Amino acid sequence: EGRVTDPTLPANFNPNPIVVSPQGGLCGIFWDDLGGGQSHQLLTDVGDNFVVEYDRGVSLSGEVLVQRGRVEVLGRHFEVQKNSNVRFSGSPTEPYLNITATHVNVRENITVFVTVVGRGKDASLKLSSQPSIPDSEILILLATGRRSLKRGGGSSVRPGP
Repeated sequence: EGRVTDPTLPANFNPNPIVVSPQGGLCGIFWDDLGGGQSHQLLTDVGDNFVVEYDRGVSLSGEVLVQRGRVEVLGRHFEVQKNSNVRFSGSPTEPYLNITATHVNVRENITVFVTVVGRGKDASLKLSSQPSIPDSEILILLATGRRSLKRGGGSSVRPGP
């Protein structure tokens, strides 16, 4: 039989409880997925009905609302928008995502919006910007910091002999 626990309380099978504030279930989440000092940060609100079950593995049920956060992708800082959310209904590796993050490129005066919606392989990624530019220019902007590639402005790789 599975066990159900409040993720905020310590127990024999939950030795590292999630730390939340007494002001309403706020939880800080920090991680460095590549180990290179690029810390990602989220301040979240764990919903009242968030449940962790232990049986033949871990199962999560409930919703996590983002209050604010910052992630770094391709060396660019993105602010995760308030009320982005992650919903769990089973495996912690298969959450339903509804997340929007923004990146402001001051040089080009463009704000990029990245929205991820869906679960696992079915999740979709949507790019948009203000002012509006084509997706190809958004990708160039994120990769290079510039809106367009200039002829002769980049390096090329020549095959060896």
